[in-house]
Amino acid sequence: MSMFMGVVMACFICTAASIFYNEAIPKAARMSAYLDGCKKAWIPCFVVSYIASFAAVWLGSKVAEKYAK
Repeated sequence: MSMFMGVVMACFICTAASIFYNEAIPKAARMSAYLDGCKKAWIPCFVVSYIASFAAVWLGSKVAEKYAK
């Protein structure tokens, strides 16, 4: 799986977890809340996840360089 697909899937999984495990949202309204949330929040979620993935790769390479010597 490419990094792009991993970031996209993480975005939708995190959105689903925050909605489906929220007891304040009635069960009957959770699916529509999830779909509406995905429509509205996927761009900021994608951008943050994409930046975080590059930061994780950078940090991982620095740690690997430190311990590989």
